[in-house]
Amino acid sequence: MGEIGGKEVRIEEIENVIKEKVGKGVITSEIRKRKVVGKERKSLWMRIKKESLKDVIKVLFDFQYPHLSVISGSDLGDKVELLYHFTLGYGEPQKEQLITFAVQLDKKDLTIPTITDLIPGALLTEREKQEFFGIKVIGIPDSRRAFLADDLKNAHPWIRDDKETARIAKDVHAKEVKK
Repeated sequence: MGEIGGKEVRIEEIENVIKEKVGKGVITSEIRKRKVVGKERKSLWMRIKKESLKDVIKVLFDFQYPHLSVISGSDLGDKVELLYHFTLGYGEPQKEQLITFAVQLDKKDLTIPTITDLIPGALLTEREKQEFFGIKVIGIPDSRRAFLADDLKNAHPWIRDDKETARIAKDVHAKEVKK
C-alpha cells in the first residue's frame, strides 16, 4: 500500500482501474512481492498491446503524474520487448508504487508511438531505443542520434542477430588480435 497525493492507494486498486479502463489492451497482469528493508513491497507488471501503451499511461495520471524511470528492452529472438518502468508516489520512501508495462514488438514491425507528449522526459530513453534496437518511435519530436557514432547508424548493438553489429565487432576484434 502506498500514499499517492495524500490518499492511500493499494497496487491492486491501480491494477483494477487499468484493467477496467483499458480492457483487452491488457494481455496479462501480475502483482509481484518482494522484501525491501524488512517490509513486503508489491509491484505491478502488465504485458500490454502496443496500441494500448498511451492509454495505460493516461490511467496513471488519474492517480498522480507518473515518474518514468527508464524504458529498458530485450531482444527475445523474433521480438523485442520494451519495459516501461514507472513509479507513482516517487520520492516518498516506503510509499512508492512501482509499475512496469511490457510491450512486445515483432522484429518485422519495430514501431512504437512516442510517449513524449505525455511524459516529455521520455525523449532520451526513446532515442536510445531507436539507436540500439533500431525501433522507429512514431511521432518523436527529436530523433537525432544521441549515443552511437554516425558511422554506426546501420548498426543496432542490442539486436542479437544484427549483421552490421556483428561485422563491426568481428573487425574490431580482428584488429585487436593483430596488435
